Amino acid sequence: MIGSTLRIGPPDHPQVGQPITLLGFPRYHQGDGVHVHHGPVTQSKVYNKIPHFVIDPVIFRGNSGGPVLDARNRVIGIAVKGYERPDGFSEKDELSSFVPIDVIGHLKPV
Repeated sequence: MIGSTLRIGPPDHPQVGQPITLLGFPRYHQGDGVHVHHGPVTQSKVYNKIPHFVIDPVIFRGNSGGPVLDARNRVIGIAVKGYERPDGFSEKDELSSFVPIDVIGHLKPV
């Protein structure tokens, strides 16, 4: 999977319990490989009129923007919220969540 081309998944939104894979480079240092974390979708919610899906894998600062894959390794979302730092809690921490890939093209800058 790593080093291969990723494909966009279907436009339907994930379901609670659906397994996902989170890819990214949290707390990146030169020479680090990609961080791969598996787990389920645990909740769906709407934030600022945009659907978000909470996941069990923890998204740390630096992982935002990473792809979220379905069981067939298709991109179904982009990581957007998570924890400020992995070694403790911060008042900036939020539940780890992603926005579905079909929403990305419809977002407008603020």
